[in-house]
Amino acid sequence: MPPAWLDGRRLVYFAGWKEHMALYTIGVMDAELEVDLAPFRADMDTVRFPLKHPVPYDLVEWITRALVVARPA
Repeated sequence: MPPAWLDGRRLVYFAGWKEHMALYTIGVMDAELEVDLAPFRADMDTVRFPLKHPVPYDLVEWITRALVVARPA
């Protein structure tokens, strides 16, 4: 499963499957973001976006930005 890298460190893992696209090891986000993630949560560290619906790229961007901000220096 490939990661997205930032400054030489893994930021998030992603994978495409037959029926969904998923982001892994994202952990728990802030409360406002978790409300939007709730329909896509597969478990505490995974979100799954079913391919039968358009991928919510704005939400993927929000997750990515939150991970960048939360990452230790």
